[in-house]
Amino acid sequence: MNTPESTVSRVKNTDKHERFTRAVISSSANLLARSRSRENYSHSDDSQSRNNKVRPTLATLKLGDRVQGVFMGQRFQGHLVGIVPLAASQNYHIGIQLNQAIDVVTFESFSNFRRRLNCVVDKDGISTAKTSDDRPHMKLEL
Repeated sequence: MNTPESTVSRVKNTDKHERFTRAVISSSANLLARSRSRENYSHSDDSQSRNNKVRPTLATLKLGDRVQGVFMGQRFQGHLVGIVPLAASQNYHIGIQLNQAIDVVTFESFSNFRRRLNCVVDKDGISTAKTSDDRPHMKLEL
């Protein structure tokens, strides 16, 4: 026989489950919308003139896209191997495989060459981390 206490706990559990389900559906809908907007951007017909190209943003970049910029004062070119939007911010964690290794150390007696870079950047492609002289670690040219 159902007691009032078991009914109350069942209702509470049902409420928790419904809130969780709504959150999952909302999150999935947001991911689907982002995915579709990226797909629409990449498959859009060239309705704009070819001379008037739209600059890509981090939100429109996809894996394998060619990127270039400056990391720790060294120019680089490579392709995107990872991009993850970070929750509750307009920042992205990105991974770039470089065409050629770059030396990321400015000290003359020491070198550290890298072929892959991982960094957190804002929506403009500028890293949130900075050097001691207040220059960003990475600056992508979008």
